[in-house]
Amino acid sequence: MIFLTNVETITKKLHSHISQLSIILFSVFAILMLIDFSYGFLSLIPFKTITDIGKSAGSAALLVGGLACLYYVLREAYIRLKRKNIAFSAELENGFKKCIQIFRHIHPICGVLVFILILSHAYILWYVTGLADHLPLYSGLFALFSLGIVTALGISIVRMPSFLQLRKYHRLLASVLVAFVMLHLIFV
Repeated sequence: MIFLTNVETITKKLHSHISQLSIILFSVFAILMLIDFSYGFLSLIPFKTITDIGKSAGSAALLVGGLACLYYVLREAYIRLKRKNIAFSAELENGFKKCIQIFRHIHPICGVLVFILILSHAYILWYVTGLADHLPLYSGLFALFSLGIVTALGISIVRMPSFLQLRKYHRLLASVLVAFVMLHLIFV
């Protein structure tokens, strides 16, 4: 329990600086892309290696996206268990609540990281290596488009937290995003 309390304290501090951290991450990503776009450093890496790097960026995005989704999954599980009047020990319930808070705090930064990782994945596999099979490309573009909308809604939620409809649309479109990602994974 002490471990969860310490992690919650750290993530709470991180959560208060999410805007600055997001701007820094996007800026570094944009600068690196512009440098590569201008000088083509990534094209100097052997084809197999750069392809593996691009695929690893996609795999990392899946992992980080899963962490982002865990907030909603844990929260919904907790709410449904409480509605069914399932009793927990106080220690287990506090641990569950702390886990939900930890994932609530890291959810926005995970969303930003997923967006950056997916852009890296697309940039490397499409622009640098030139891989462009039709079905993976189209399903990936639909997933990227829906990720962009989910990210825009997430940013809007941070700016307007009292507008509760945005949260509903954010979750709904996240479900659409998961469907497109599954489709993309099937076609790869």
